[in-house]
Amino acid sequence: MDQVFGSHEFPPVWPDPEGEVRGESFSPLYKAVPKAVRNDSKLYMLLALVDAIRGGQAREREIAKKELTKRLNQYAMDAL
Repeated sequence: MDQVFGSHEFPPVWPDPEGEVRGESFSPLYKAVPKAVRNDSKLYMLLALVDAIRGGQAREREIAKKELTKRLNQYAMDAL
């Protein structure tokens, strides 16, 4: 999910010494998140949506809530 940020705005990032993107530090739910998502794009997207709900503006939170609900419902249907 690529996003364009304003020239004075940095994207939120989980602190990670192996990270490739510079941005504004955002504490993950768990210390191990950056390592856990490195090779799991689905987990990354779910946790990024959770963090958008935790730290985003009102519009971002609403979009993230809808998208997270949609994805979790899809995972539940796939498990049946």
